[in-house]
Amino acid sequence: MPKPQKGKTPKVLTVDFTGVERGGGGRSAHVPDDDYLAQVQSGEVRKKKDDPSRKHILWGLVIQEPKKYRGKKIFHRTGLSKESLWSLRGFLMDLLGENKVPQSSVDIPLAKIVKQQGLIGITTEEEEYPEGSGKFSSKVSATFSKKDWDDLKNKADDDEDEEEDEEEEDEEEEEDEDEEEEEEEEKPKKKAKKEKTKKKKSKKPVVEDDEDEDDEDVDEIDVDDL
Repeated sequence: MPKPQKGKTPKVLTVDFTGVERGGGGRSAHVPDDDYLAQVQSGEVRKKKDDPSRKHILWGLVIQEPKKYRGKKIFHRTGLSKESLWSLRGFLMDLLGENKVPQSSVDIPLAKIVKQQGLIGITTEEEEYPEGSGKFSSKVSATFSKKDWDDLKNKADDDEDEEEDEEEEDEEEEEDEDEEEEEEEEKPKKKAKKEKTKKKKSKKPVVEDDEDEDDEDVDEIDVDDL
């Protein structure tokens, strides 16, 4: 992404939000890996290069969470023309609170807002810039409040805990099944062993009584002849 030109941070910026609805600054339906909590680091009024009469505020947002991406900076533009004030109003409502941005002409204390370094949820999406260059960067596609970020994070933690509980239950069930299978296999082994032992005990050598036959065939020695 090219380095943005330096601009000014006016002490007070007067804009007229009369008749301006929140509009397209709403949070995306679901972008799993592209939601972050960011801190406002800068806010400068810039002029459009090809049309100096058109101005916008260039916000510098530094990611705070998830920790893996902490410190990464993303720039976000909110237009100051009447037809694009919805982006600025939505951004300020998410950053400051909905009740802080009335639908009327207001003075925006831009320098004070930057100094407070407030937190805001952002949803980013990848874009190729310049187009056809093969170089990619992230842009803000939507914003949401810090409260919404906390709710999102808590839900993710709850889902992770549920998954861990389910995995533990599955492991316990598998262990029980393995134990049952081992017991079933052991039973026939023990039974077979007992039967084998029984057979061994019952098997006795058969000795034929040949004494009578020997007495008939062999002459008896007469002791008197010795």
